[in-house]
Amino acid sequence: MQAPTVSASGLQTFLKGWGSLIIATTALLMPAVIAIWKKFFRAGSVDIYETGLLDVTYGSWGPSIGLRGTLRAVHRNQFVRAIDLTVTKEKDGSTHHFDWILFRTEKITGLGTEDTSAEIASGFMLLTTQPHRYSILFSDTALLGEVKPLVDELVNEWTEYKTAPAQIAALAQRRDIYLPFSILPIHVGTFTALDRLMYWEPGRYSLEMRVHTTRPERTFTRNWTFEITKAESDRLRLNCLVLCNVACDQPSTYYFVNPKYQEPVPPKQLNP
Repeated sequence: MQAPTVSASGLQTFLKGWGSLIIATTALLMPAVIAIWKKFFRAGSVDIYETGLLDVTYGSWGPSIGLRGTLRAVHRNQFVRAIDLTVTKEKDGSTHHFDWILFRTEKITGLGTEDTSAEIASGFMLLTTQPHRYSILFSDTALLGEVKPLVDELVNEWTEYKTAPAQIAALAQRRDIYLPFSILPIHVGTFTALDRLMYWEPGRYSLEMRVHTTRPERTFTRNWTFEITKAESDRLRLNCLVLCNVACDQPSTYYFVNPKYQEPVPPKQLNP
C-alpha cells in the first residue's frame, strides 16, 4: 500500500491557511511560554562575593569567624534558610563546623570609629532585583558547648568569692581582690582548659561557605583559604586570659586577627 502524497498546490494552500495561523499563534504564545519556563522551571542559583578581610577570634562565642560580602540571586528569588562554614586545618586535616550566630550592622562614625550592633541570625528572602550585603559572625558551637560551662563555673566562683565578708571589707579599703583570686586553682584551671581548647595555630586553613536555600532545597558553596601567622596565633591565645578577666568583671578587650581571603590552591597535577 502506498503512503498518501500531498501535492505541491495542496501544501501551499495549507501554508496560506492553517499553516500561517499556527505560525502566528506560536509567535504570540512564545513569550508567555518563555516567561513561565523562566519563573517555574529554570533552576536558580546564588552567587557569593567576599568583601574586605576575615575576622578570626577566640572569645565569648568560642572560636569564631566574621565574614562580609554580598549574595546575589540569579534567575529566581531564593529563601536562605541557613549559612554555615567548614574550616579545615591543612597541616593535619582537622575540620571544624561553624554555624551562623549574629548578623552584624557596622557603621563608621564621623570620628572614624566603628559602631557595631547585632541581631540573631535567621532566614531571609534573597531577591534577584536586590543583592543582599551580609556581615555575619559564625561560631564553632560544638566547642562553644565546652567553653561556656568553664566560664560559667568561673563566674559563679568569682561571685561567691567577691561577696564573702572578708572581700567586701577589702573592697571598702580599696584593696585589689582580683589578683589573689587569679592564682586560685579555679582560675588557673579555667585558664589552662581554655588554652587547651584554642585551636587557631599558625598555618594555612581551607574555608568553605555554604548557603542553604529551601523550596527547592539546594546548597551553594564558595571556597577560600587563609593563613594565620605565629604572631597572630599568639595574640589570639591571649584571649584565654581575656575570657577569665571578663568573667570576673575585669575590663579587657578581645583580640582579633584579620587574614586575607585567598583563592584555593589547586591540587598538584600528577605526571602521566
